[in-house]
Amino acid sequence: LPIAPDILDTIDQTPGTRFLIRGATQLLKTLCGQLHAMRSFLVEPGPALWYSHPEKAIDDFCDEKFNPLFDALPILHPLLYTDPNKRARTRLQFPAGHNFLLRSAGIKLQRQSKTARTLYFDESWTYEPGWCADIAKRRESFSEHGTWREIHMLTGTHRDTEADQYFQASDQRTWHPRCPTCHELFLPRRTHKDPTTGERIGGITYATHTLPSGLADMGRIAPTVAYQCPHCRTRHPDTPATRLAMNGTAAAPRGCYVALNPTASTAPRTIGWHISGIPFSSWAVIAGEMVNAERERTTLGTVTLLEQIILKRDADTWDPE
Repeated sequence: LPIAPDILDTIDQTPGTRFLIRGATQLLKTLCGQLHAMRSFLVEPGPALWYSHPEKAIDDFCDEKFNPLFDALPILHPLLYTDPNKRARTRLQFPAGHNFLLRSAGIKLQRQSKTARTLYFDESWTYEPGWCADIAKRRESFSEHGTWREIHMLTGTHRDTEADQYFQASDQRTWHPRCPTCHELFLPRRTHKDPTTGERIGGITYATHTLPSGLADMGRIAPTVAYQCPHCRTRHPDTPATRLAMNGTAAAPRGCYVALNPTASTAPRTIGWHISGIPFSSWAVIAGEMVNAERERTTLGTVTLLEQIILKRDADTWDPE
């Protein structure tokens, strides 16, 4: 995907920085953290801590993602001790004297022990107040030389959590696809409205069809779905080819990141990326989710489904108000 190179290059080239990769589910954000860790083992070794929450998530992550990726890269294997007892499920111990530890953010002792140059925060929006700050103290001995890094990998955030405050303080580099017709960049949204009149001018368009139960009738909705460019008003069909034309590839991107916050924090320097799932996901699926969320809101008076769309599809900030 074209979203990854800028993230990986910037993290590699900018020590002494807090990074936030805020993206929709299944859009490489955690993989970017893993790839950075693997690269660091080889070219920039040093103590590092990877945090997740709750404790069970660490075991699943180690078994399903981190250890299989490490094992799939033979170039890394000679870096470890030949003694198999030096490697555990949640620990890689290197002969140079440093460790890579995977820990639970929910365990106080694991937040307040060990020292690390690089900190990885998986889904830090789920952490309790004070946990991120607690963990950040683990890298203070590297602050003087500016060699530390904090890397947060997360979906959308809840308003006023530490993770959300960090993202709001970042430069908010937001992925913008490019219209294949008029070639203008646009901020991906489910609905675009004219800022002056409030008139709908673009976004995901579809005909609302429901089953007798009130749930979305996907068989009838899907053929009506398109994405309307907010600039030229062209309606683009819901196909992988359309999304490729809007986003490009890693080798030849058509879209790009646009920094939306010119007053980003410099103490510490904070760089954030925001990748909505809208340019990369089936718009018919999103349309169905929107129909079901509206049904829930109007018939049950709850907004659970809307919250999930905002957090996991839009990768945006959820504010209950």
